[in-house]
Amino acid sequence: MPEPSREIKDHTLRLVATLTEGASLKSLGVESPRMVRILDSVVPVLVSAAERTDVLCEAEDGSIWDIEFEMGTGHGRVVPWMRYHLAAMERYPDRPVHTVIVWGKRQTPLPLRAGAITMKANQVCLSRRNGDAVLRGLVARGRPVAAEEVPEIALLPLMGLSPPYGEKVREVVPLLAGLDAGLRDTVLKAMLVFLYERVTPEEWAHLAEVLNTMGLPSKLWEDMYNKGWAEGEAKGEAKGRQADVLEAFEVRFETVPESVRQAVSAEKDGDVLSAWHRGIIRAKDQAEAARIITGG
Repeated sequence: MPEPSREIKDHTLRLVATLTEGASLKSLGVESPRMVRILDSVVPVLVSAAERTDVLCEAEDGSIWDIEFEMGTGHGRVVPWMRYHLAAMERYPDRPVHTVIVWGKRQTPLPLRAGAITMKANQVCLSRRNGDAVLRGLVARGRPVAAEEVPEIALLPLMGLSPPYGEKVREVVPLLAGLDAGLRDTVLKAMLVFLYERVTPEEWAHLAEVLNTMGLPSKLWEDMYNKGWAEGEAKGEAKGRQADVLEAFEVRFETVPESVRQAVSAEKDGDVLSAWHRGIIRAKDQAEAARIITGG
């Protein structure tokens, strides 16, 4: 199965972020009030808003919640998280501001330190949870999920949900019976993207068959997956190499300057990207690595 593109993953995380409206984060292990509305998350700080996969929410008690979805290691993201948290405090000076980091792969929370500054945030490590056990617990309640449980359902695949995936989805659908069709489909779309990375072609075919037999619209996978991955495969090699370059830079030097990120994102030549990747590994320091890429 092809790897979903970064754009599809980021889109899915934003999709999941929208599910927090009307929900609390209690099902993810964070004590929080119910989120009553999603706010404009483009706070004027020195990061590219297009690359953010967070959501800024207002809770029913008036507090502000910055919910971050992180699918990588997170190294190099600490300073932007701090900066964003401070910018949110500046925008909403009379409100308590909370940051929640939802990890898709990390097993343990990341120390949130930069120099002498330490940031306090709620960190949710999804991969430490047992997706099968979570699903069994939800089914055993014998009722559709409540609003605050919706984000947990969408994120089940990141908790190590095991096959057969078609049967797991068959168990999930009745749990969503109390939701309107649009919200139900949003939850299922998110689940399908996260499952796609984990299934064989045979399992995917079975999953599609299950959805068909349950009368769910084929657009659940056709629009976001078949079309999305067909386009993604055409650009996949360059995108993969771009990701490798950025990851190598981040692993070696913890932060990726915006000029480097922009140059890498604009470069499509695989040979150039491979040369940059080797150059980063061999560079004696961050300045030299940045010059290799930007020419500055």
